[in-house]
Amino acid sequence: MMVADLPVLLPHARGGAVKALSIAAAERSAALPEVPTAAEAGLPGVESGTWYGLLAPAGTSPERIRTLRQAVVAALEDAGTRRALLEQGGNLVGNTPEEFAAFLRDETAKWGAVVRAAQIRMD
Repeated sequence: MMVADLPVLLPHARGGAVKALSIAAAERSAALPEVPTAAEAGLPGVESGTWYGLLAPAGTSPERIRTLRQAVVAALEDAGTRRALLEQGGNLVGNTPEEFAAFLRDETAKWGAVVRAAQIRMD
């Protein structure tokens, strides 16, 4: 048994080397639509995903942030880029800096609770 990020798992699942039992997400993946979510497979609350985002140093000018966001959104709207990322199981977002900040707060709260409940400590 293994738990892996979708881009790592996809070639193996598509090639038949492994059988995907569930996706640890709120919704099924378009890349593997036949694979149920963990909740559908009897594991409610099991949700975890890999995400990528861009962060800038505190104090970066709003103009630079806007320029960076425009470049990212343009890249995500490019047909070739979209196709490549979706084929790897990506879920393209391209949200605003404020939406991303809220997402980061939610992730910090979610995983902070897991760390505290499991009494995880750094050595």
